[in-house]
Amino acid sequence: MTVRPAAMLSAGIVLLSFSGSWDRLGLPAAVAPDRFLLLLGAAAALLGRSSRARPRLGVEHALLAGAVAWAVLSALAAGTLGSGAFRLLDRYGTMAFVVALAAPVAFRDERDRRTLLLALTGLGGYLGLTAIFEIAGPHALVIPRYIADPSYGIHPGRARGPFVEAATNGFALFACGAAALVLAARTRARLPRAAAIAVALLCALGLVLTLQRTIWIGASAALLVVLLSRRELRRWLLPATAAAALLVLGALAVVPGLAGRAAERRVAQHSVWDRINLDHAALAMVRARPLTGFGWDRFTATSAPYFWQDGNVPLTAGDVIPHNALLANAAELGLPAALLWAGGIAAAVGAALRARRPRAADPWRDALLGLAVVALALALFTPMLQPWPLVVLLAWAGALRAQALHPPAQRAVGA
Repeated sequence: MTVRPAAMLSAGIVLLSFSGSWDRLGLPAAVAPDRFLLLLGAAAALLGRSSRARPRLGVEHALLAGAVAWAVLSALAAGTLGSGAFRLLDRYGTMAFVVALAAPVAFRDERDRRTLLLALTGLGGYLGLTAIFEIAGPHALVIPRYIADPSYGIHPGRARGPFVEAATNGFALFACGAAALVLAARTRARLPRAAAIAVALLCALGLVLTLQRTIWIGASAALLVVLLSRRELRRWLLPATAAAALLVLGALAVVPGLAGRAAERRVAQHSVWDRINLDHAALAMVRARPLTGFGWDRFTATSAPYFWQDGNVPLTAGDVIPHNALLANAAELGLPAALLWAGGIAAAVGAALRARRPRAADPWRDALLGLAVVALALALFTPMLQPWPLVVLLAWAGALRAQALHPPAQRAVGA
């Protein structure tokens, strides 16, 4: 039996949720089935289709290739290519860029795109239930058990899922909820449609339970941007806003202790101080070396002289990279590389959003716009250490682009 590239990529995206924690599941630390499936699926898509099905290279591909080449040369010059190789794949997004190239081919057919929707919807059901079990219990149902270990990962006490990091888990919940809604819009059978809507609601509740302000802001902004972006959706603005408010108020009222923890998160200042101090240091480093930066994966080793005491902000942080992905890249690689990186991602998403597409692809477009807004919030307020957000964002952009390149009606005429 032949396994389709879309199935490999979709399975790789699901398994990518456990990236970095395979040793906690009994596998050797060097074994990464998620990366293997993603790279194998991308290779199968690019090498296994006819030449006509392969995507044309565009500006986005040139920008992303330039960003990767710059980062590799920087790592070679800094002597961090060996120690920072996996961070090049994950944090910098090299693996996501490969997926971006392959996705328009892998998700060319409707059944392949449905595979992606089913995979993300299934993952969303798991993430949503796990978020509830993490916060409200029963904690014995939190699987794998490492998620419930407060000494492992970051953000203990929040819904952080298998990522053991609340911001990435929040993005995943948003993405899976969006996929569930797209699946519901494209499903006529009542039971599967109801199940997809139930998963979307679980994911929405999980967003609240992350207790992550970046996710709260990003998801709220995404909802507004998407609903205002198309005339057909604007009539849903007030009902959707009211439903979201009721969901939040209901969760605060029903989940024990959630209201108190949410109030603490709203006024918490330590993470704000960390962001300010790290951003100040990164900006000073960019001013010192604007073209080449200080070398890939060298921020924590070289940033100490660039921290300074602000009269209004306690001097915190210092052993982590900036909570701003663009600033982190600029400090380590220089402004040109940071702009190549950001420009390549924006061009890939923009090309998918702008492309002419069949009307049936509108839900995919709406979801991509929402994903882009939440991803922007992550890029501005977190270091984006985990690969899941970029991989899914660019895979989804490729799936939408495929519908513009190969619309169903066009394939039917040529059959």
